[in-house]
Amino acid sequence: MTRIATFIFTVGLSAAAATGIAVVLRSSGSSEGAAGRSAAVDGDRAPATAPHLPSRQADPAAATPAGSGSERPRTVHLAGLDNLTFSDLTIHARSGELIEIELHTIGAQPPDLLKHNFVLLEPGASVSSFIRVAAMARDNGYVPAGLKGQIIAATSLAAAGETVTTTFRTPQPGQYPFVCSYPGHFTAGMKGMLIVK
Repeated sequence: MTRIATFIFTVGLSAAAATGIAVVLRSSGSSEGAAGRSAAVDGDRAPATAPHLPSRQADPAAATPAGSGSERPRTVHLAGLDNLTFSDLTIHARSGELIEIELHTIGAQPPDLLKHNFVLLEPGASVSSFIRVAAMARDNGYVPAGLKGQIIAATSLAAAGETVTTTFRTPQPGQYPFVCSYPGHFTAGMKGMLIVK
C-alpha cells in the first residue's frame, strides 16, 4: 500500500516553528483508511497525559541583538503539569535579552482545583517567605503586591488548557529562581532557575 505524506511548509520548518504554524501530516491508502493527524510544531500542545514536554527554548545567541530597531522577544515555552512541575527546570538567557515566557497548563483537574503561574524572583528574595505571603494573596492571583520589589516578572493564573504570558528583559548575569506561587505547588516541587550569562 502506498502512503502519501503531505507536509505543509510556509518558508521551512524552522520558520513554521517560529510563527506557530502547524505541520499537517496526512496518510491515505493505509489499512486504517484515509486519516489526518496534526503534529504540533509550536501552536498545539501535547495531550494532558504527557509526562514531560521537550524543551522548546530557542538558542539565546540566535535572538535579535539588544538595541536593534526590530527587537522581538525570544519566546520560552513552559508547561505547568498535573504532577506540579514545570516542563523545564532551567532557562538559559543572555543579560539584557528580551524574553517572553509562555506558560501553558496541561492537566485533567478541574479549573478550581488546579492552576499554575510563573513568578520570577530576584536572587536575594527569600523564596520560602515569598511563598508564605503569596498563599494569602488569593485576590491577586497568589502574587503578593506587597512583595513587588522581589518580583522580576509574573504571569496570571492559568487553568488546564489555558496559556498566559509575561515579557521581561533579563537582568545582570546570575541565577534567578522561578516558582509557581499557587498554594502548595512550590513545596511539591514546582520551581526552576533562570540562568543569565
